[in-house]
Amino acid sequence: PVDEKTQVAVAHQLHEGSVCFLISHSGTTARILESAQAARATGASLIALTSYATSPLARVADVAIVAGAPADVHRSSDTASRPLHLAVIQALFAVLEHGPD
Repeated sequence: PVDEKTQVAVAHQLHEGSVCFLISHSGTTARILESAQAARATGASLIALTSYATSPLARVADVAIVAGAPADVHRSSDTASRPLHLAVIQALFAVLEHGPD
């Protein structure tokens, strides 16, 4: 779900064997971390996509995918990281749809 409150509510409904995929550039967004805690409490596995390997989100995740870009004169680091995050998501979907080969 797009709404952060709904994300937390859905995370509470996961179960052991579920996977919760969380995305946060900074890895410090309060609602994302709340969703992570809720999912963890249900026994779900956590996969995080973030720009910072040492972020709170990366530390609580079972698997942290780190893909970030530095700021430059034209854009901030969060804006610069969005294309990288999108590429990771597209690659994950391709693997899920077609398999690893």
